[in-house]
Amino acid sequence: MNIFKDLAGVVKDKLKASKDGTTVGVASEPCLSEVVGRISTGCTPLDCILGGGIPRGRITEILGPPHEGKSTLLEHIIKSNQDANGICMLLLSEACMDKARMKRIGVDLEKLFLCEVGSLEDGFDIIFHCLKKIEEKFDEYKDAPVLVGWDTISAAPNRHELEGDNYGGGLGYTPRIIRAGLRKIEMQVARTRTALVFVGQTIADIGSYYPMEDSPGGGGIKFNSSVRMYVKKKEILYLPDKTSYGLLSKVFTRKNKTAPPRREALVPIFDYDGINNDLAMYYYLKESHFEAKGRYWHVLGPEGKRTQFSWNDFYKAMEETPGLRDFLKSECLRVYQEKLPGSMIDKEE
Repeated sequence: MNIFKDLAGVVKDKLKASKDGTTVGVASEPCLSEVVGRISTGCTPLDCILGGGIPRGRITEILGPPHEGKSTLLEHIIKSNQDANGICMLLLSEACMDKARMKRIGVDLEKLFLCEVGSLEDGFDIIFHCLKKIEEKFDEYKDAPVLVGWDTISAAPNRHELEGDNYGGGLGYTPRIIRAGLRKIEMQVARTRTALVFVGQTIADIGSYYPMEDSPGGGGIKFNSSVRMYVKKKEILYLPDKTSYGLLSKVFTRKNKTAPPRREALVPIFDYDGINNDLAMYYYLKESHFEAKGRYWHVLGPEGKRTQFSWNDFYKAMEETPGLRDFLKSECLRVYQEKLPGSMIDKEE
C-alpha cells in the first residue's frame, strides 16, 4: 500500500539524525523480532519443548533453587555455541567456577571470554559496551552466533551495597538498576542476534496469596525475557551401592514466546560431566519406545529393528547400534509434536 511508503518516508525523515537504531517498514518484511536461530541446550527433550533450543536475539532466564543444575545447563549451552563456532561471553557474580568440570563438559576455556563482575552496574555496562562493539563489526561476525551468560545475577551487589550502605538508592534500587540495564541493552541484543541468558536463584515470594518461589530483583527480567526455565530437582540418582552420582532435574518452561509454554522435560545431570543426553532421551521416550522384559530393556530402533540391553549396558548399546542415537533424537521431536494441539504443529514445523 502506498500509504505505508508515505508513512515510512515521514518517519525516516524525522529520525534521519537519530542514532538510536529505530527501524521502520512493513510487518511482512524481515524485522528484529524474528528468531533467526537457536542454540542447543545439549539436551534433546529440552530443545524440543523450547522449540529447538534457546532463541537468538532474545533474553532467556534460568531460575530455580540452589544446586539444581542451573549453572550446568548454562555451561552446556556455552559448549553448544562453541561447537557452532560462536562467540561466548560469561559474566560471573560468584567466585565458584569449576574449570575442570567445564572442561569435562566440553567447554573450551580458551574460547570463552570471562568477566568477574563486581556490581550490577558494572555487569550491564560490560554487556552494553561489548554488544556495541559487536554491532559495529556486525558484518564481520554476523555468521557467528553470540551468547552472553550471567551467572548469577541474583548474587551481584549494587554499588551502594559495596560502599557499606545497604539501603542506599532508596526503596527498590536494585530492581530499578536491572530494569534500566535491560532497557539499555534489549535492542542491542536483538540487533546483534545475541542469546542473553540470566541465571537466577529463587526465593520465597511472601507477597503472593499462594506460597511460591520466584527470582528476586523485581519484574525486569520476568517481563523482558522471552523464555523462562524453572529448574527443580526431582530426585537424586544413586548407584547400586547407594552412592549418589547426580540429579534428575525437571525443567519447566514458565514462559516461552517462541514456542508453546508450560512444557516440561526431565534432565539427568551427572556430578562428573553434566547433562547426559542419552539418559534424557530414555526418560522422554520411556513409555512409548522402551519396553521392560525381566532384567532387559527393548527399544524399537531404526527400520523397526529391536535392540535388547541391560540397564548397565544402555550407553554401550547406544554407541554400538548404528543410527540409534540419531533415530531417538528424531523420535523425541515427533513425540513432542504429537502432544501438541493440531493448530500448533504447523507452527513448530
